[in-house]
Amino acid sequence: MSTVPSPHDRFFKRLLRTPERARDFLASYLPVKIVAALDLSNLQFEKDSFVDEHLRENYSDLLLTTRLADRPAHVYILIEHKSSPYRFTALQLLEYMVRIWRSREKTRPAETLPLILPLVVYHDERPWIGGQRFAKLVESPSLPAAAAYIPDFTFELIDLHRLRDEEIIGGDELAFGLKLMKYARDPEFRVYLKRLLQSWRGSTEGEAVDLYFTAVIFYIVSTSDQLAVEDIRDIFKNSTLSKQGDNIMTIAEKLKQQGRQEGRQEGRQEGRQEGRTVSTRKNILQFLKFRFGSTAPGIVAALNAIDDPEKMDHLYTFALRCDSMEEFTERLRQ
Repeated sequence: MSTVPSPHDRFFKRLLRTPERARDFLASYLPVKIVAALDLSNLQFEKDSFVDEHLRENYSDLLLTTRLADRPAHVYILIEHKSSPYRFTALQLLEYMVRIWRSREKTRPAETLPLILPLVVYHDERPWIGGQRFAKLVESPSLPAAAAYIPDFTFELIDLHRLRDEEIIGGDELAFGLKLMKYARDPEFRVYLKRLLQSWRGSTEGEAVDLYFTAVIFYIVSTSDQLAVEDIRDIFKNSTLSKQGDNIMTIAEKLKQQGRQEGRQEGRQEGRQEGRTVSTRKNILQFLKFRFGSTAPGIVAALNAIDDPEKMDHLYTFALRCDSMEEFTERLRQ
């Protein structure tokens, strides 16, 4: 079974999945001289991941192809979201960069290899360790002639917890999303979420805004143990994004309320308990399909075999929080 993807991974990739936000991110966090020479109008998203399978719970990556000073180049973004920093991240980056070059050597042979601009996004409270230069990890004898044998490169580090909120820049959606990641593990997350919503200056209506805040609510539900769906609804309703709160609750809270309504209606024909179970089952399937695109084989039959309303309610809550269809299927088997 493949490793369960992190909710941080999914949210960050959704945050940058539009060309506009990807351009915004690179323009905001790469050095000015690099940005001036980078072709931000022609970014291509690569589907490959170069992170080892067993590490994908703690790391995820995103590869973009473009041109720098009119030459082929890649931007490689590594997102580190484990609970403690790792001193040898530069070594990991080097390994992944070599994999990218090996892949290009096979699929796009040329006399030279494309330049790779590496960035690391880090959002844990603990201070970053290991520096930003690979050569600093290598034992260096006090002999100047030996320096020629030490490989070296530098990567850009976006350490969200070391940045003040005003230093987390970009457009409304990008800055909001990065600040959300900054505070996702904070014990005072409720306070920070209220503050973020109160400071929102972007649009409050439209399909694109609905999709964006759908990703936001999935992230909050998946990462926060402090906030129930009802809490999230109340926080949104007390902000300028009250309407978006209603739209988001259409996905979460209103599905649950719809289940109660359908349960009452179907209960008149099938019995109250059975009607409630049928409705909850239907809502679980709708929600899984919305989150993961489809339902795994056997899910429908397994849910149909459950007639315990309490267990069905538990599965509904888990469908809100699980990180993948595989994880939901595993819980269903228990």
